[in-house]
Amino acid sequence: MYALAGYTSEDDAGAARPPPDIAPAVDTIGLALVSSGPGSGVVVPLGATKELQQPGKHVVYHNPRAQDLFAPAAGPAHPYRRQGAAGEDRNHPTGHVEDAHLDTFVFDDQYNTFQSYGYSMEPSGEGFIGDAGALQQRQGTLP
Repeated sequence: MYALAGYTSEDDAGAARPPPDIAPAVDTIGLALVSSGPGSGVVVPLGATKELQQPGKHVVYHNPRAQDLFAPAAGPAHPYRRQGAAGEDRNHPTGHVEDAHLDTFVFDDQYNTFQSYGYSMEPSGEGFIGDAGALQQRQGTLP
């Protein structure tokens, strides 16, 4: 077979032939190529790699382990920016505020109940917050 690779005819005498591919077939399922610089690379199992999440992103497109998701940010710290709860973890001057989807009627009902009687239903719906004495007098009923 290799003897035929050197054979040329008059029709393609000037054309160069590529060398035959004699490398064996390699199963690359579950392997990743990790580059450590230009022109170099190492093949490692996919389990040995991890995708790092940028701290500012709110959507995760893969299923990271908990220790990877809540790991501290890698790299140098900004010298003039406060870190943690005093800095990046806040989206409001007084702390972190999460979005809540409430019906306006339910919100107004609980707000007015708290203003009138001193107690209202807990946001999770599992109990009451506010004045325990007023709650006992009314036997836990909402108007």
